[in-house]
Amino acid sequence: MLKDLGIILTIEDEENNVSANDLLNIVYEFKYAGAEAISINKERIVGTSDIFDVNGRILVNGTRIEGPYEIKAIGDISYLESSINSKGGYKDDLEADGKKVYYEKNENIQIEKYDGVMEINYGK
Repeated sequence: MLKDLGIILTIEDEENNVSANDLLNIVYEFKYAGAEAISINKERIVGTSDIFDVNGRILVNGTRIEGPYEIKAIGDISYLESSINSKGGYKDDLEADGKKVYYEKNENIQIEKYDGVMEINYGK
């Protein structure tokens, strides 16, 4: 388990219109801001992680997740916060679509380790 400084962003939507693409865009924003570790609803995001919609459900690493969606990111809090609050960014888009988005800075974020199998197909 990794513990450190970062941000916890929560997305709530009574209409249940949050898509995998919404979550993926936030993950990308955090990665661009230098996040060292990211999770969505306790599912650790790694290089081989998948986030997609199947029959109206969101799957992360093959696990079905439901709202509210809690995205944790460990990294430099000022960079992570800037990525969230950028004018016209994904947070603004989500809020314009009627979703509630809020975040908190946290000095003791805990992100679980990745439990999946990581296959290497071409490396020796």
